[in-house]
Amino acid sequence: MTRNTSTPIWIHSDALKSAIEGPNKAALSPNGKAAQRRSFGQEPPFNWTRAVLLDNTVEIVDEESDYCNRTISASDVPKDKILRANDDSSCTTSDINNASVSDLIHLTHLHEPAVVHCLRSRYNHDDIYTSTGPILL
Repeated sequence: MTRNTSTPIWIHSDALKSAIEGPNKAALSPNGKAAQRRSFGQEPPFNWTRAVLLDNTVEIVDEESDYCNRTISASDVPKDKILRANDDSSCTTSDINNASVSDLIHLTHLHEPAVVHCLRSRYNHDDIYTSTGPILL
């Protein structure tokens, strides 16, 4: 009997797009049009997508992604474009409502996608003050 293991991960969006659409179409947006430059004052894109690593496949679980619910082979994504996500769900909406993630020091994995995701989630819920140890962000 084979046991499926699932590991929450972050995939860099460019690597995901290349794995799904191929390297020649990676410069195109999901709707097939050429990617456009941002205007001044426009929010930069969050370049990480939430996914789950299941043995040899990757399932995209990020509801904000155009590729949500898609499954790709794990070998199609370079290993340096994958980071392990916080598997303790320490920055979910329910946690934000309970204000239990007011200190980023409690994140299991402290890297760009985890920090930016938590900061954005807190900002979207009008929790603008976040600590990292003794430092207030």
